[in-house]
Amino acid sequence: MIRQAMLAGGMAFVVTTAAWGQADTAQCDLKTSHFAVTRAILYIQNAANIQDTTPQALARKTQALDGAKRSLLEAIQGGQENSVAAWYYLGLYHYYAASDPLAADSAFDKVESLSPACGKDVRQLREGVWGRVANQGIEGLRNGDQNLAKEKFLLANQVFDEDPTTYFYLGSIYAGEDNADSALAYFRLAAQKSQADTSYAEIREKSVQNLARIYEVIEQWDSAAAYFKTFREIRPDDMEALVSLGRALMSSGDTAAAEAVYDGVLNNPTALDPLDLFRIGVSLFRIERPAKAARAFEAGLERMPYHRNGLFNLANAYFQLAQDASGEEAKAYADKMLGAVRRLLEIDPASGQAVRLMAAGYQLSGRSDSTDIWLKKAEQMTYDVDIQAAQPTGGGYYVAGAITAGASPGALAIQDSLSRDSTRLETLRQQLQTGTIPAAQRAQAQERRTTLERRVSALRTRLQSANAPVSIPTLTFEFLNANNEVVATESVAAQSLEPKGRKQFELTPAGDGIVAFRYRAR
Repeated sequence: MIRQAMLAGGMAFVVTTAAWGQADTAQCDLKTSHFAVTRAILYIQNAANIQDTTPQALARKTQALDGAKRSLLEAIQGGQENSVAAWYYLGLYHYYAASDPLAADSAFDKVESLSPACGKDVRQLREGVWGRVANQGIEGLRNGDQNLAKEKFLLANQVFDEDPTTYFYLGSIYAGEDNADSALAYFRLAAQKSQADTSYAEIREKSVQNLARIYEVIEQWDSAAAYFKTFREIRPDDMEALVSLGRALMSSGDTAAAEAVYDGVLNNPTALDPLDLFRIGVSLFRIERPAKAARAFEAGLERMPYHRNGLFNLANAYFQLAQDASGEEAKAYADKMLGAVRRLLEIDPASGQAVRLMAAGYQLSGRSDSTDIWLKKAEQMTYDVDIQAAQPTGGGYYVAGAITAGASPGALAIQDSLSRDSTRLETLRQQLQTGTIPAAQRAQAQERRTTLERRVSALRTRLQSANAPVSIPTLTFEFLNANNEVVATESVAAQSLEPKGRKQFELTPAGDGIVAFRYRAR
């Protein structure tokens, strides 16, 4: 815990020799000749010598401290208002009594204004008051009282503003409250105040890291990139920060710098989580670097071979490479694309996107017969599964998608014929009713009406059959760990959907280490 060991315990006050007499205060000249000041010192000494914690002992200590306060106020009000010693020991009284940190702060300010040479001694006393108040803030955190913690940390900073610890705690509290502006302000102060002191190295590291992450969350990419760069100087071995730096640079528009960062990452892909490699691949694909994107997807799939989006994106990267190439090189990329799509269909067999990608791959490879076969498969699909989100969660996994029922290939043509013949029939009926058809032609018109009526009736029957609900089989999802072992199983129940109807689904299986999924229609 950051500075927890120092702050969590009681801040015991130790009276140093320098605090008690002129002989040992060469730098801080404390003239104690005034009788009231001398009497106050004796009271404070008596209080300091009482170590018992019994009610009787604590009462004697309080009595001694009250006597010290009365004597010091008597001295100040009796002509010693510019006495360094009087203000020093009044601050010492407040320090030891621990009753009014701001009064102690005010007394210390007076000492420093009267005698700058006392600055070192006063600093030590301020730190002691700061530590006591900061402990009260930490106790508030432990008890879940955020408001008390904030109040005490802010108060501690008023007494002594050079220790970064309370600034870091305030930043953490405000970050937990989603108050980005305040969190950034306090983490920034914590980072600044810890920069020159190696004993605060952990606070500086965490403050800089949190600044980078918050700027990333609120999408202030220039600032995020600046702090991720600083964090990388502190922790050059942190690959996650390197990936985040690349993303921030990319989002800020500095694609050249982002690409340079990703080049370094791809030289050592095993040091990265596969999901980070997939994210890098997406970023590279977006700036039209399909070859590098393919490298990132390939590296991620070596350890997560069943990652659906990784395979889908790899197929699209090869598709782009094949389109940009020509001749044998284009065919080579098309073959790689087909291999990726075959693996994708093993995981996501009812994906219309994957089926159309297969047709495109065959077209790019110059195999028109296979292209036609897969285009026909796409047209004949009775339903399509669209995976919209897939990601690990704490203790499980999350998949969201939609099932869309297909339309009968002939339904549209039937509907067009029905509309055309219904219009002809209605026109003919009106003509027969109004007598606009000559008598010599009426018998022929009646026969035509009868024929149209039969055709319209038959077309309606065919359309009704073509628009019958589509039966969707049960979709059984298997969720896999990094070793491709099945950790959990969930299903989307069999159902019927109207043609072109759409049904959303969500799955939230529980299980440790789930990184991917596959499904089957049963």
